[in-house]
Parts: sequence; structure tokens; C-alpha cells
Amino acid sequence: MKTSLFIFPNKDRSYFDIIDEVQKVGFDGIELYRACELLRPDTEAAEKIGEYAASKGVAISCISVGANLWRDNPSEDILLLKRYVDVAKALGTPYLHHTLGSVMRHKDMNLRYRCILSNITKALREICGYAKEKGITVINENQGYITNGVPFFEELLSEIDFDNYGLVADLGNILFTDCRPEAFVGRFAPFIKHVHVKDYLYKSGGGLFPGEEWMMTKEGNYLYDAVIGYGVIDFQKVFRILKSAGYDGYFSMECGRETGLPHNIEKGLRNMKRYYENC
Repeated sequence: MKTSLFIFPNKDRSYFDIIDEVQKVGFDGIELYRACELLRPDTEAAEKIGEYAASKGVAISCISVGANLWRDNPSEDILLLKRYVDVAKALGTPYLHHTLGSVMRHKDMNLRYRCILSNITKALREICGYAKEKGITVINENQGYITNGVPFFEELLSEIDFDNYGLVADLGNILFTDCRPEAFVGRFAPFIKHVHVKDYLYKSGGGLFPGEEWMMTKEGNYLYDAVIGYGVIDFQKVFRILKSAGYDGYFSMECGRETGLPHNIEKGLRNMKRYYENC
């Protein structure tokens, strides 16, 4: 099992500090975000970070960037993502992961599915074409209420004919569509290049509202960020599917505000390894 940490760093920290911490805790790699020295697409800074990580024996599993490609004119996002393709190249990672555009509120669901899919497909073809010239693979995760779930990615994959394109299986995000992660992984295992590992507590939406800290799913149920192993995800089942498909990429533990506390990171890594070893 190749482990990685995906954390959203505070403004007062550097990636050099975080790489030191990742090595100390015992992760094999780190997934970088558009933050700290990489808040802007700076290839010189990326080269220094890549060299430092290599000197510490820490792999850069991926770089992640937020984007919205379902808008009618996502030209600015496309240009930005092309520049982060160059950053990925400078870092020495094979993967650029970017979001497609997340909808997390029911009042924002007034979008036409076919228009969204068409806009995303057109943008992705341009980004993948550029990334292919640089030797970088573009990967997208399941996220939000719309760009998530098996039906959406069935259609998206049928439209993107690039060998440098793949998926990130976000094992927690799939719950926001009220589906199970084993359904997503079971269908797309051969296309999965990277895995985001996180867990959630679950409450039925039929009861009292549990509080503002909880997030609502598409069908009105509630999720709360949890340490890996404390929530509802059957990691042994999911990992078994990935193993049987020959998955050899990173399992990147994604941390929220509370799960990103040092003692919770250690617990999450311990449990993630345990589930993998016993699946």
C-alpha cells in the first residue's frame, strides 16, 4: 500500500514544513494543493519543492487544483489548469487532479445536465491534449451533487478518448449522492489512477437537524467528517475491489479541519493500513 497525505495547509505554513511532517508520521507521499508556495502556478517553486521532497524520500503523489468547467465559458479555468500541468511536470508528479465544478446546495441545482456535460467534455479534451504533450495524466474526482456518481462518469468517460485521462475515486464524496463507494469503485476500478480516503458519520434526514457542522446529501441525509474507521465506509470491501483490479496507485488520506489534527492523522493512517492489510 502506497500512502499519501492530502491536507489543506494554513497560510502561515510552507510545503517544506509539511513534507517534513509527512515524513515523520510515516506517509510514503504527499498530495499538494493550490496553496502556500503553489498558490500561483510557479514552476520554479515547484521544482524546489519536488527536489526537497525527493531528498526526504517523500513522493509527490499528485497536485490538486479547484476548477469549474461546467460554466458556459471556462476559458480562464482552462488556461489556469494548463499552467498547473506545467507545475505538475516541474514537481515530478505524473498527475494533475482538478475538480470539475461542485454543486453542494439544492438551490444551485437549476442546471441543465446535458449542457454541463457538454461544457466539461469540451474543456477536458483541450486540457488533456495539452497535458499529453507534457507527459502528464489528468484525473478528476467524483464531487458534489451533479459531477458525481456512476451515471455521470459513465457518460463522461464515453466522451473522453485520451490515454492520459483517469479518475480519482473519492470514497467519501460518493456518499453525497446517497450511493456507496463500493458501487463507484466496482464499476470504474480499471480507470482509477488515484484514491482519496476519508470517512463520514451518517444520520438519516428523517430526524432532527443535527447541527450546522453536518453536511447535507443530495437526498437530504446528513454527513459529518470522521477519522478513517470511525464512520460508515466499508474500507475492507472497497480496498479488496481495488486490489483485485490490480490498482497500484496511492491511497491519499484527505483531511478536514478536525481529522487534520496531528493525533487524528496518525489514527487515520493506522486504520487505513490495517484495513488494507486485512482486506
